Amino acid sequence: MDNPYIKAPNPYDEYNKNAEKLAKENPEIFEIGRVCYEVFCCNKDGKRLLEILEKRYLHSNLINPAAANASSLALYWSGFCDCIKGFKSYASEHEQRIKTWKNH
Repeated sequence: MDNPYIKAPNPYDEYNKNAEKLAKENPEIFEIGRVCYEVFCCNKDGKRLLEILEKRYLHSNLINPAAANASSLALYWSGFCDCIKGFKSYASEHEQRIKTWKNH
């Protein structure tokens, strides 16, 4: 028997509603997250690849400020690095979804 006066609200209800709505409207967002998670979190070689990409491109200086085309290079490498960060972010978001859904 549920008593509506003492029932605590589920803090994940709003999140789950928004996630379901997003999944229906933009299924590709969940698909890219799932694929990134499987490649970069579940696969040993994928984990290693992400570590290499982070070390080589995110944690190092890719541009010589004295180069004649430094501004163009900065723009190029910024986009490239954002792509790597995106892969990591999609995988992390999907992992968080999995943890949330397992707990409910």
